[in-house]
Amino acid sequence: MLLQKRSMTKDIQPGRWDTAVGGHLMPGEEPAVAAVRECVEELGLEPKDLEYLYEYIWVTDWESEWVTTFRVCMNGPFSWDREEIDQVRFWDPDDVAVLAARREVTPNFEHEYLRYRAWQRGVTIHRPSYPIYDLVRCMRCPRLVAFRESIRGKGNNRDAVYWNRPVPGFGDPEGSVLIVGLAPGAHGANRTGRPFTGDAAGELLFRALEDNGLSNGVNGRSRGDGLRLFDTFIVNAVKCVPPDNRPLPQEIRVCSEWLAVEIAMLHRIQRIVCLGRVAFDAVVRMMKDRYPGSGWEHVRFSHGCGVKPEADGPSVVGLYHPSRRNLNTGLLTVEGFLTAFRRVIG
Repeated sequence: MLLQKRSMTKDIQPGRWDTAVGGHLMPGEEPAVAAVRECVEELGLEPKDLEYLYEYIWVTDWESEWVTTFRVCMNGPFSWDREEIDQVRFWDPDDVAVLAARREVTPNFEHEYLRYRAWQRGVTIHRPSYPIYDLVRCMRCPRLVAFRESIRGKGNNRDAVYWNRPVPGFGDPEGSVLIVGLAPGAHGANRTGRPFTGDAAGELLFRALEDNGLSNGVNGRSRGDGLRLFDTFIVNAVKCVPPDNRPLPQEIRVCSEWLAVEIAMLHRIQRIVCLGRVAFDAVVRMMKDRYPGSGWEHVRFSHGCGVKPEADGPSVVGLYHPSRRNLNTGLLTVEGFLTAFRRVIG
């Protein structure tokens, strides 16, 4: 895998390894044409037989990009701008994983690398199997659309630019653990664009994930903060923030279509952890449709419950949602949640 090392004079991510070629479309330019042009500009070679791989949206604190990924085989020799790039060299894919673990690659390349490895195994998140571009533009629930777009920053987030759109899932597309929450928090995921980041519920969840080796210990507060999940993917049953955190039954049914797509594209899921009754019931309804007559119609939510009526499907467990309200009312304690999470994960 050919990578470039960004010059130390760069303002963003200096000295880190990045994709060998990357760039932006010119007005009216097709992605494949841009890829050829960028190869010539950055490596001094015109590629032949570009292979299209997948598309996705990359979101950070400073940009949102629609990314199209191609690959091509070229042996060089390469030439590059020494003021922009310090090195260009080939890496074994396993060595790239070591670079990523040492934080020596750019965040966008680390994300790209995970997608590429998932694509090699047939489980990548790309438009045909996970229509993220359509999800973030969803306008099917007028009440949710009006509410999410009305929210503005307050307190420490007074000047923040809010996401204010449906929130897609994130994490490891090859993960065996799926965590399903209720909906984005008004000043949490609705601000950051990632489930469970930026609010109190997320702080407790990410503490539990770190304790069980499922995250890199970053307390997810904003996009671009370096948060990584291992063997885990996180979604919400409802993709838009609802008023009073109470989605209507019709809104839950509409979003169940997105949830079904997310569960279907995560081919290695063995365990689904549902945080709260709404998330649990949404997953159980889906399982009832997928496995008719297998006993899902008799499943009811309780804290710590676990069910697996069919042999070839994932197990589904339920926990109280780690919300501030549940902690303040005493329905849940910090240690109680950490203990229960450890038990259902183990």
